[in-house]
This record gives sequence, C-alpha cells and structure tokens, in this order.
Amino acid sequence: MNKWFELAKPHLIAVAIFLGVFATYFHPQLEGLAVNMRDIQEGKGMIKEANDYHEKTGKYTLWTNAMFGGMPMYQISSPQNGNFVAKYIEPILHLWFNAPIAWFFTAALCFYILMMVMGVNHWLSIIGGLAFSLGTNHVILFAEGHTSKFRAISYLPLAIAGVYLLLEKRKYLAGGIVFLLAMALNLAATHYQMTYYFAIGLGLFMVFYLVYALKQNAIMPYLKSVGIMLIAGILAVGPSFGKLYPTLEYAKFTMRGNSELKKEAALEKAKGMTEEERAKAAADAAGLDWDYAMLWSNNSIDFLATFIPGAAGGSTGEKAGEGYKVTDTYKSDVINWLYWGGAESTSGPVYFGAVLALMVVIGLFSIENKAWAYGIFAAMILIALLSFGKHFELLNEFAFKHFPKYKTFRSHNSAMGVAAVFFAIVGVYGLSEFINSKKSEKEKIKILFWSVGIVGGLSAICILLGGSLFSFSHFEDDLLFARYQGQFQTQQNFDNYMSLLMDDRVHYFRASAIRTLIFVLLVGGSLWLYVTKKLQLNYVLGIVGILVLIDMIGINNKYLSTDEFVEKSKVDRPFVARPVDNAIMQQEPKGRGYYRVFDGSINTFNTSFASYFHNTVGGYSAVKMGRIQDVIDTFLRSPLTTTNIMDMFNVKYFINNQGQVIPNAGALGNAWFVDSFIHVSTATEELKTLETFNTATTAIVHDKDFGDYTKSLINKPVDSSSTRKIELASYEPNRLVYKSSTAKEEFAVFSEIYYAPNVGWNVYLDNKLLPENYSHIRTDYLLRGMKIPAGNHEIVFEFKPAKYYTGEKISYASSSIIILLLLGWLFMEYKKLDALPMPETKKVVHKKK
Repeated sequence: MNKWFELAKPHLIAVAIFLGVFATYFHPQLEGLAVNMRDIQEGKGMIKEANDYHEKTGKYTLWTNAMFGGMPMYQISSPQNGNFVAKYIEPILHLWFNAPIAWFFTAALCFYILMMVMGVNHWLSIIGGLAFSLGTNHVILFAEGHTSKFRAISYLPLAIAGVYLLLEKRKYLAGGIVFLLAMALNLAATHYQMTYYFAIGLGLFMVFYLVYALKQNAIMPYLKSVGIMLIAGILAVGPSFGKLYPTLEYAKFTMRGNSELKKEAALEKAKGMTEEERAKAAADAAGLDWDYAMLWSNNSIDFLATFIPGAAGGSTGEKAGEGYKVTDTYKSDVINWLYWGGAESTSGPVYFGAVLALMVVIGLFSIENKAWAYGIFAAMILIALLSFGKHFELLNEFAFKHFPKYKTFRSHNSAMGVAAVFFAIVGVYGLSEFINSKKSEKEKIKILFWSVGIVGGLSAICILLGGSLFSFSHFEDDLLFARYQGQFQTQQNFDNYMSLLMDDRVHYFRASAIRTLIFVLLVGGSLWLYVTKKLQLNYVLGIVGILVLIDMIGINNKYLSTDEFVEKSKVDRPFVARPVDNAIMQQEPKGRGYYRVFDGSINTFNTSFASYFHNTVGGYSAVKMGRIQDVIDTFLRSPLTTTNIMDMFNVKYFINNQGQVIPNAGALGNAWFVDSFIHVSTATEELKTLETFNTATTAIVHDKDFGDYTKSLINKPVDSSSTRKIELASYEPNRLVYKSSTAKEEFAVFSEIYYAPNVGWNVYLDNKLLPENYSHIRTDYLLRGMKIPAGNHEIVFEFKPAKYYTGEKISYASSSIIILLLLGWLFMEYKKLDALPMPETKKVVHKKK
C-alpha cells in the first residue's frame, strides 16, 4: 500500500491543489448556487416540451415542435445512451462534481497529464494546468453557457499527450489509447467546429514533425504513429455515432446546407457559362454566406488581447469604472462601449495570460526539439489566423471555398479557444526546457533578456505610442447614435460622447499594457534570480504559480464574479409565465400541440422564451431548417402583415409589442383540406407564391419534386360540403394522430414542418406503414401534404429516424470496444507498476554553512 501511495502522491497533490483552487474560486457552487448562463437558459426553453414529455411518459422524444414549426431533438439535446465513454469515463475525470468545478478541474487535469507525459517538472505541470484551465476564454464560455465548446477544448491536451507518446516515446499502445480516449471525449462534446480546428492545427504540426523525422532517419516510426492516430481517430467517432450520423443527414436541410434558393440564384448568374462552371457555381452556393459566416471575426487587436487583456476594450459594453471620462460624465445613464476589436460584439477577450506569453517566448528560444517548438507554435498561429475570418481573407477565403464542410461554420473567432491549447504547450514545456537546459548562465540570461525585451517591449510600445498607433474605432460606432438616440438626443451630444469614449479606450489600453509589463518584469526577475542562483527553483515556481493565479483570476473576475451565482431554483426555472402566457394556456386545455404563438414582444427569432410555454414559429437555434429561415427572412420580420403564412402555421395567438394577446381567427388548425393546386417549377417561385396564395383552399406543389403525386387529384370536382373533415386526435411531439372523414379522395395540408419521409417521419394509414416514396410530400414551401383516401381513416405521423437508431447501435459497439481496450491497457500498466521496486524516499540533508 505504501508503494502505491508513494507512486500516486505527487498526482494526488496535483488533484488536491486543483480542487482547492477551483473550490475556492467557485465556492458559491458548494453553497448550492449556480450561474444563470444565457445559452443554457435558452436551452431550457428549447427542451421544455421534450422534458415535460419525458417526465410524463418516461420516454425520450427525438422531435420537438416547440420552435420554428418543429425540428429534431438530437440537434438540441438527446440522450447518447450508447456512448459509454461520455456516460462512464467523463464523470470520473470530473471526479463526479458538477459544473463549473468539474469542467475546470478536467481541463487542468488533462493539461497536467500532458505535461507529465512530456517530462515537465511536477510543480510546473500543476502551474500549467492552472494557467490553461483558467484561460479567460474558458471562464467566458462557461458564463455564456457554451458548454459543448468548453468540453471539446478541455480534452485536446490529452489528445496531444497521446501524440507525444506515439512520436517521442514510441509507446504505440499507450499513445494510441490515450489519443483514442481523448478524441472520443472531444467528439462526445458535440462541438465539431473545435475538433475541425484542432485537426487543422495537428495536421500542420505533423508536417513539421515529418521534416524532423526525415532528418533523424525515423520515418518508419513516424508513419507507424500516423497510422495509429488515423485508426484511433476513426474509432473515436464510434461512441458519438448515434448523434453524429443523423446530424450529418440533418445538416443538408439546415440553413448551413444546400439551399435551393442560393443554388438557383447562382445558376442564374452563371448563364452562358460552361456546364463545368455552372456546376462549380452551384456547389459554391452551398453552406453559409461569407458575410454571415464571418460576422464574428477577430483582428490583430483581438490577438494582442491574448497577452494585453484590455487591448481591444474587453467585452462589448464593458464599463471601465471610476476615473474614466464616460463613466464620470454620464454615470450610469449611457452604455460604456469600450470594445473596438474586429468582431461585431464579444463577451470578452481570449486572454492567454501575460505570464504565459513570456513563457512562450522563452520556450521558442529554449526547446531543443524544434518540431515541438516551431511546429506547435505554427499550429497556434495558423488557427489564430483562421479566427481572423474576414480580416484575413487571403487565408480564410481559401479555407471557406476549399476546406470540406468549412462553410457550415460561423463565429470563427472561436478558433482562438483551440489556439490557446498550443500556446500553453509551448509556454509551459518551453519554461521546463529552459529550466532543465544545460546552457550556461550567460546564455540563459541572454534568453531571458530577449524574452522580456520582446513581450515587455511590445507592452512598453503600447504604453508610450498606443494612442497614435491605432484608430481605437469600431466599425459599428456610427450605429450607436441611432441605437441610443433617446439617450443622446442630439448629434452634438453623441459627438461629445464619442470623443470621451475614444480617450477612455486609449486609457484602458494603456492601463492594461502597464499591467502586462508589471507581470512580465516580475516573472522575468524571478527567473533571473533562479538563473543567477540567488533563489531556489521551488521558490521561483511558487512565485510564478501565484502570479499566474493573480493574473488570470484578476481578469476573469470581470467576466464571472461570485455575484453572478444565484439560487439554483432560478436556474432550473429560468422563465416565469407572464399573465399573457397564462391566459393563452387557459384557453387551450388540450395543450401546446394544438396551437402556435407568435410573440412580437420579444426578440422572436433569438430567444426561446415563448417556446418554454407554447409551440411557436420563433425560437433560438443556429441550426434551424433552411426553409423556415427563408420564410423568416422573406416574410416574418413583419408578422402581422403576413397573416396567410401565420394561418398555415396555425398561429392562433399573436402577442404584440405591448404584451397583449391578439387572437387570430384565420388560423387553419393542425390540418385542413384544399381544393386546388398551384404548380411551380423552382424554389424561388415556390417561396414567392407564399405571399399571395389562399392558404385555406390552395396548396403549392413543386412539379419537379412532387408533381406526379398530385396528378390523380387534378381536375376532379371539388367537394366543398361540410362532410369532409380532418383533425388532430392526439398529440405527442414525435407522434401525431389525425382522424379524417371524406366522401372521395382528398388532399390535406398539415401544419407541420416537412422533413423528408426517408430521414425520419413514418406515415401510417389505418395502422399500415406507407412506403417512404410519396407517403407524403412537401407543400406550401415547407409544410406537409398528403392524399387522403375516401372514407374514415386514421393517419399517424411518427418520427423514427433510422440513422439515429443505426448510429446508436454502432455507438454501443464502439464504446464497448474502447472501454475494453482501456481496461486491458490499464491492467497491463498496473502489472508493470506492481513489478517496480518500492520508491526510495529521499532524505533532505541540511548542510552547515
């Protein structure tokens, strides 16, 4: 037992320190409080219908009608029952804590493991874990509720540990399993954009390492490592396949997929071109538009904020406090718009740390294996440049056009979260190499001189010349007057405000640069004392560790303070029903499945508030279906003037901007019969026709896609008698049961979003499953339509996406293989350690002077 304790003791100390720091920093969590994170809050609105269904029935639904007329639940929140890695391994890495302690602890632990694998001093590895995990970006991601992004990033150091074991240690089994486990956990977080950036950075590093391997005549070990990484990467997809497989299918139908409207517009512009050029134009039209995708792009000032935290002004609307001109002049009467970086808005800087920045430069001078120094640093720079988006078109336009699936991503400034991983590696590993280097005292002092000179010198330049080097203007400054005209009233008042604001931005910039310079000098001085043998290493590392904590927590408190923790009950129930919500629900005893609401009193298409209580046309999702986005962009920005579209969405209630209910007598219900068709030949014509057609009596049919389906109904006499009837008999989010009664074959329109039959919705007529092809069709651009035979019938729509269930089976199998591999490897490592002799306890001998 003593042997095992001695082997585990340094790691237990690391765990204890991490828990101590995070338990202290996030102590309100231990008091039962929680942070009301915006995205999590919105998420609760998205999943309320599904959660209520689960509580009532004990079953999970893979579809919800709460937002945008309906969408798959596996794009919002759905169980990954087959993902044993996420289900059983991740809680162990969290030590069974909840967030935020769990996530920050895991990020620190993964980085600590990486540093220990790379042979870094135990105490410096702990400092590295704290420096990485307390990166300001992580705190902001947590505060905003971007949980999947934070989780995905936190496992990347563990993946690099696997790469190091493969390339440097040539421990192929250990390296392969560590890489496999890390990537499986990364993918389980379901933020594939972070995985994509990491793959790009790792790919560039592997190119650098290939050159190194060729010089070392070690090409075969390199190729073997690459092969293991590829196999492990493929296996890592398996546990998440249950979610990834249907997601890839659904992506084609979203606003990030292949829009027919954009394709038709591109082909119209390409008239007269060759077939090859027209095909390319159509392909280029897929995915997001450049301007939309690049809306959140960093620039050089945002990058400067990685080590001068206030360089770009902090967050959008960040208040500078007392002593600043805008604050002193306007007090709290006007917004203090300090941010002037490259993004439209931001929640704060991606601050790596002044201490870590100095360590990075020291590392570039000190790391002997240049594949790890320059390769990792180059990966960091490349990913940082990808975060520049529209501000570095030379690279990003090429990536946007030629990288597979790259056009499906937006908010490219988030790439800096992955860049932070590589930055921290160079910094901590680099300082370790500096400490352990056999260079002379003179050489080490020279490295320190140049490193402090570079980082401190840049800070000094910003202090002395910053006011004249930059414009300190933001591209949306001109819009502030219109946005806050009621506060400024006159242009002259606004001009005076902007003059004061520019001075404050310069002041904030310089104050932040002074702060960075102080940290650089303190760390540089401490290392000089070590190099000149005036201070022992452990004391120096203690000083560096304390400075890291002061540096990072000092900035992080601006973006997540203890004041933002609230009673957990407020987090669990983020939305409180208003009198208007209660009034609507009282009028609908059957429940939310029998009506929709359009709430004009809120930011309709950027919040899930209304979806918490009602099924709505609005909502909050970046992956809504492309056709609903087309309708929103074309018609629904002014909802009260497009009543025909609201009628077909069964919007029975409008809430106006005064919060009053306006009943809509024209709402057509859950389903209705039509008497005639409008046949169109393009998606553009199909959308345009929505503006004027009579939704109650007519259906729009796209001839190319579905014209054959309606041929049997054309020119048949209309039965407008009251005998025909169709209504929703029972409602579950994923199972809709209708009863119909007609004297002859009719065509019914259902007020539900069309999602092709072969990707999820099964249709049963009198308990008989209809064939996928033409069981029902798309009509009215985005709704469902179906031929109903004469007589009395039961029609059931049931959502059972085959690829989800196939994916789940693959997840079960893959997870089981990974768990068995992990357990087998751990047993082998245990046997090796068990065979080791008892570690010797070193006695400290105090020599008399």
